Amino acid sequence: MRALDVMREALENQRLCEPSLDVEASLAFAVSHPNTLVVDSLATVEILSSLNSVFGTPLPKQMLNHESLTTLSGLTKSLQVLEARHAGTRPPWRVTTRGKMKHEREKETLAKRLREAREYLGLSQEYVARQTGISRPAIQRCFRDSST
Repeated sequence: MRALDVMREALENQRLCEPSLDVEASLAFAVSHPNTLVVDSLATVEILSSLNSVFGTPLPKQMLNHESLTTLSGLTKSLQVLEARHAGTRPPWRVTTRGKMKHEREKETLAKRLREAREYLGLSQEYVARQTGISRPAIQRCFRDSST
């Protein structure tokens, strides 16, 4: 599993709520500034959800911080920790295949994963909105497709 692949998938999902986001420019920035925050809070939840589903166990407490999930260097270290813990039993990593899923299906998948991660962490939509600085209606739109 590569940190850039994880970050790319999170950024592509972030772009569903933020259409003007340039994923490639964000990744280039991450490579040249590995200790600088690159993804937003919702994408961080996506990364957390992805890592949890890939490795199948709760993440270690040392990974549950902003730097470990929003910077390239932190994400790289986090993946090293997880891969070391699961050596030999690691499931194959699959990045979402671009172009095979329709835009609406991607939005539904993202909304579902975000909702699951938010519920797993016991966070309300209102709390997520306050913590991320994103309006509550925007948060509701991001979660809307998962309620069906």
